Amino acid sequence: ADVGRNRAEACVQLMQELNPSVRVAALSGTFPTQRLAEWNVVVAIDMAEADAVKLDALCRAASPPIAFLRADVRGLCGSVFVDLGPEFVCVDPTGEAVKSAIVERVDVAGTSASGETKLTIQCVDDEPLDLDDGDHISFSEVCGMTG
Repeated sequence: ADVGRNRAEACVQLMQELNPSVRVAALSGTFPTQRLAEWNVVVAIDMAEADAVKLDALCRAASPPIAFLRADVRGLCGSVFVDLGPEFVCVDPTGEAVKSAIVERVDVAGTSASGETKLTIQCVDDEPLDLDDGDHISFSEVCGMTG
Protein backbone atom coordinates (compact mmCIF):
# COMPACT_ATOMS: atom_id res chain seq x y z
CA ALA A 1 0.00 0.00 0.00
CA ASP A 2 2.97 2.32 0.56
CA VAL A 3 4.82 1.47 -2.67
CA GLY A 4 5.74 4.71 -4.39
CA ARG A 5 4.91 6.86 -1.35
CA ASN A 6 7.37 9.19 0.32
CA ARG A 7 9.00 7.13 3.10
CA ALA A 8 8.67 9.86 5.72
CA GLU A 9 4.98 10.28 5.02
CA ALA A 10 4.44 6.50 4.98
CA CYS A 11 6.05 6.18 8.45
CA VAL A 12 4.35 9.07 10.28
CA GLN A 13 1.23 7.22 11.44
CA LEU A 14 3.18 4.16 12.60
CA MET A 15 5.73 6.29 14.46
CA GLN A 16 2.94 8.31 16.07
CA GLU A 17 1.36 5.08 17.34
CA LEU A 18 4.57 4.26 19.23
CA ASN A 19 3.97 7.23 21.53
CA PRO A 20 0.76 9.27 21.15
CA SER A 21 2.19 11.93 23.50
CA VAL A 22 4.86 12.88 20.96
CA ARG A 23 4.22 15.03 17.89
CA VAL A 24 5.51 13.36 14.71
CA ALA A 25 5.80 15.33 11.48
CA ALA A 26 7.08 14.45 7.99
CA LEU A 27 9.05 16.96 5.96
CA SER A 28 9.97 16.61 2.31
CA GLY A 29 12.70 18.37 0.42
CA THR A 30 15.54 20.33 1.98
CA PHE A 31 15.56 20.27 5.76
CA PRO A 32 14.73 23.71 7.22
CA THR A 33 17.81 24.11 9.45
CA GLN A 34 16.58 27.55 10.59
CA ARG A 35 13.72 25.72 12.36
CA LEU A 36 15.93 23.08 13.98
CA ALA A 37 15.08 24.20 17.54
CA GLU A 38 11.47 23.06 16.97
CA TRP A 39 12.49 19.39 17.29
CA ASN A 40 14.00 17.10 19.93
CA VAL A 41 14.73 14.30 17.45
CA VAL A 42 15.48 14.46 13.74
CA VAL A 43 15.13 11.32 11.62
CA ALA A 44 16.64 11.61 8.15
CA ILE A 45 15.62 9.04 5.56
CA ASP A 46 17.38 8.69 2.20
CA MET A 47 19.42 11.86 2.83
CA ALA A 48 22.75 12.16 1.03
CA GLU A 49 25.65 11.36 3.36
CA ALA A 50 27.24 14.81 3.04
CA ASP A 51 23.94 16.49 3.91
CA ALA A 52 23.39 14.08 6.83
CA VAL A 53 26.86 14.82 8.24
CA LYS A 54 26.14 18.57 8.14
CA LEU A 55 22.70 18.15 9.73
CA ASP A 56 24.09 15.84 12.43
CA ALA A 57 26.74 18.45 13.30
CA LEU A 58 24.01 21.10 13.67
CA CYS A 59 21.92 18.78 15.86
CA ARG A 60 24.93 17.92 18.04
CA ALA A 61 25.89 21.61 18.42
CA ALA A 62 22.36 22.68 19.39
CA SER A 63 21.65 23.56 23.01
CA PRO A 64 20.33 21.21 24.22
CA PRO A 65 21.61 18.70 21.63
CA ILE A 66 19.01 17.24 19.30
CA ALA A 67 19.03 13.47 18.73
CA PHE A 68 19.82 12.60 15.11
CA LEU A 69 18.99 9.36 13.32
CA ARG A 70 19.72 8.56 9.67
CA ALA A 71 18.26 5.51 7.96
CA ASP A 72 18.75 4.24 4.43
CA VAL A 73 17.46 1.22 2.57
CA ARG A 74 19.00 -0.02 -0.66
CA GLY A 75 17.26 -3.14 -1.87
CA LEU A 76 17.85 -5.89 0.69
CA CYS A 77 20.45 -3.85 2.60
CA GLY A 78 19.92 -1.05 5.06
CA SER A 79 21.82 1.10 7.50
CA VAL A 80 21.02 3.19 10.56
CA PHE A 81 23.17 5.88 12.19
CA VAL A 82 22.25 7.22 15.64
CA ASP A 83 23.78 10.24 17.41
CA LEU A 84 22.15 10.96 20.76
CA GLY A 85 24.46 13.86 21.57
CA PRO A 86 27.88 14.37 23.11
CA GLU A 87 26.76 13.48 26.65
CA PHE A 88 25.31 10.09 25.69
CA VAL A 89 27.45 7.17 26.85
CA CYS A 90 26.81 3.71 25.45
CA VAL A 91 27.53 1.12 28.11
CA ASP A 92 26.29 -1.75 25.97
CA PRO A 93 27.84 -1.35 22.51
CA THR A 94 26.83 -4.82 21.27
CA GLY A 95 23.31 -5.17 22.66
CA GLU A 96 24.17 -8.70 23.73
CA ALA A 97 22.96 -10.17 27.00
CA VAL A 98 25.27 -9.86 30.01
CA LYS A 99 27.58 -12.87 30.23
CA SER A 100 28.22 -14.64 33.51
CA ALA A 101 30.37 -17.55 34.61
CA ILE A 102 31.48 -19.38 37.72
CA VAL A 103 35.17 -18.86 38.52
CA GLU A 104 36.92 -22.14 39.27
CA ARG A 105 40.32 -20.71 40.24
CA VAL A 106 42.62 -17.68 39.96
CA ASP A 107 46.36 -18.10 39.28
CA VAL A 108 49.15 -15.52 39.28
CA ALA A 109 50.50 -15.53 35.72
CA GLY A 110 53.43 -13.16 36.25
CA THR A 111 54.14 -9.46 36.24
CA SER A 112 53.72 -6.99 33.38
CA ALA A 113 56.48 -4.62 32.21
CA SER A 114 54.80 -1.85 34.23
CA GLY A 115 54.90 -3.96 37.41
CA GLU A 116 51.24 -4.97 37.47
CA THR A 117 50.36 -8.50 38.54
CA LYS A 118 48.84 -10.55 35.73
CA LEU A 119 46.20 -13.10 36.66
CA THR A 120 44.72 -16.04 34.81
CA ILE A 121 41.05 -16.65 35.58
CA GLN A 122 39.81 -20.20 35.02
CA CYS A 123 36.05 -20.54 34.70
CA VAL A 124 33.92 -23.66 34.89
CA ASP A 125 33.53 -24.97 31.34
CA ASP A 126 29.79 -24.48 30.95
CA GLU A 127 29.92 -22.24 27.89
CA PRO A 128 32.50 -19.89 26.34
CA LEU A 129 32.44 -16.22 27.35
CA ASP A 130 33.87 -14.88 24.06
CA LEU A 131 35.19 -11.68 25.61
CA ASP A 132 36.50 -8.84 23.44
CA ASP A 133 39.37 -6.44 24.03
CA GLY A 134 38.16 -3.60 26.22
CA ASP A 135 35.38 -5.61 27.88
CA HIS A 136 34.96 -4.87 31.58
CA ILE A 137 34.60 -7.71 34.05
CA SER A 138 33.22 -7.51 37.57
CA PHE A 139 33.36 -10.16 40.25
CA SER A 140 30.77 -10.72 42.97
CA GLU A 141 30.39 -13.14 45.88
CA VAL A 142 34.19 -13.63 46.06
CA CYS A 143 35.28 -16.00 48.85
CA GLY A 144 38.69 -17.22 49.99
CA MET A 145 40.88 -14.45 48.55
CA THR A 146 43.00 -12.27 50.77
CA GLY A 147 44.34 -8.76 50.05
